[in-house]
Amino acid sequence: MKYNMTLRSLTACTFAIPALFACTNIDSVDLDTDAMQPTINVRSTEGADGSSVSVVLHVGNSPTTFVELQGDDTLTGTAGEQTVTLEVFELLGVPEYTGDVDTKAAGDVVTIAFTRTEEGKESAPDSNVALTEPLALTAPAGGATSSRAADLAIAWTSEASEDQVRVGWSGECVEGGSRDVTGGASSLTLEAGSIVKREQGENEEEPVPDNCDVTLTLSRSRSGTIDAAFEGGSITHTFSDSVTFASQL
Repeated sequence: MKYNMTLRSLTACTFAIPALFACTNIDSVDLDTDAMQPTINVRSTEGADGSSVSVVLHVGNSPTTFVELQGDDTLTGTAGEQTVTLEVFELLGVPEYTGDVDTKAAGDVVTIAFTRTEEGKESAPDSNVALTEPLALTAPAGGATSSRAADLAIAWTSEASEDQVRVGWSGECVEGGSRDVTGGASSLTLEAGSIVKREQGENEEEPVPDNCDVTLTLSRSRSGTIDAAFEGGSITHTFSDSVTFASQL
């Protein structure tokens, strides 16, 4: 899940008209802070320690123009007494700044600081989000077999939370989809036919199989506050759990 933001950005870069919408990176030293909009994702998963942090800096609200840190500009993530420097990860030239913090406990605050030392350049030290409550899938079981012609019972455990939950699914032979449920729910029944076989792609040589493994993902998200020095942006924490089962026609 760590790379969702980058992959969405790459999709915009890869499939847009190249002459008009090619991706561009601009050095941070050439920009004021209020010309940037960060997309910050903090992610936790059931069964894993800590949380991952990723930051993609956009120039304004452009989906295809990115900021690449230069000079003494840095991004750090802090949780409690732990502070980590976010390191750049590039995929097809899109810079994403990533790191890990040691907590995923509900209510703990993760703060992202953009620090600048050049005279006249304003830092943005306080983009933050309080972590949402954990959850864990209890049904269906991993490795189970389910017919798409029958209802699919989904259940989970969770601490009390007002944050909305989303159930999503994806697989080689099915159309991806999702369903939102209220924060206090602990179960969902997907009616027969909710998960459907996908259509054959125009350029696919092999037929779409009737049966395949489907990954079901349960997630809960909470938004935080972006430092006012930025032009805008978003910071979100997501806690998720997933299971893979055999889906049959």
